[in-house]
Amino acid sequence: MDVWGEDERAVVSEQPDVPSWKLYHKGGMISSRHEQILRDFGDNMVSSRGDRDTSFRHQGVLIAEAFLAGLKSINIPESLWYLLYALDEVLTEDEGRAIYFHRAMLENARAIEQAAATAATKEDREEISRDRFEYYKPLLRLIPGTENEDDIPSLHMRWRVLSVLRVLLSTSSEFQGEAKVRVLEQQQQCIREVLQSMARDARELPDDLMREEAESDGSTGGARRLILVMRVRALQASLELFQRLVNDSACRSYFIESRGVELMITPSLLCPKPTIFLDAPVDVQVKSTRSGSGQ
Repeated sequence: MDVWGEDERAVVSEQPDVPSWKLYHKGGMISSRHEQILRDFGDNMVSSRGDRDTSFRHQGVLIAEAFLAGLKSINIPESLWYLLYALDEVLTEDEGRAIYFHRAMLENARAIEQAAATAATKEDREEISRDRFEYYKPLLRLIPGTENEDDIPSLHMRWRVLSVLRVLLSTSSEFQGEAKVRVLEQQQQCIREVLQSMARDARELPDDLMREEAESDGSTGGARRLILVMRVRALQASLELFQRLVNDSACRSYFIESRGVELMITPSLLCPKPTIFLDAPVDVQVKSTRSGSGQ
């Protein structure tokens, strides 16, 4: 379902500015190879799908590696916004590209283990381990990191990261052994985060939407409406992510064992109506009953 109006769609679909990868390379956050890959990929983002398909076909693992390295090392909000925007766009365009991100993480884990096995000292092993990808941990941290934020960049980032995880976390069948354990842990963390946000938004969003409808005079409601619509889009992404995760048997078992069903059947999720409609009639009924019994 498309929840955007024409003006709102223009705001959220506009490509963020491309970061200065050269500065990040100079700062030691990304390698020279990653810098070049990200620069080339930026050209493909404004080119055509055919160019993006060709890039992934020829160097998909390297592209994924560059994105994962950037997400792990970079903390500047504007640059994270760009990485998430680009990653969400290419995965939405073709979810099959997720396979390159899985392979990049597996290859990184093997390379780190081999290098650590031949390291001479503990310090050398610790230095090598700094280059280890943390699977989806850098993405997962952005979910609680945008909790309760109400500015457009934070909400945009929240929506994008949920949309990216919707693809990456639900298409990880290649993982086996230790890698599978680590991914399952992150899937479980994501389920917890998503359930909490779904419960909160189901309680708060209806009232906020009703209030905006009542108070908007048509002149100042644009920015506030965009914020509300982005909250709706983030909730939609949460629901889609949760739906995909519980299709996995291990995630479904975790959801049941962690008593997630109890949260799902709370009134705020089953009947997310504004409190102004829920509270007042109940009070009136109670008073009427008491008055009747006393006569």
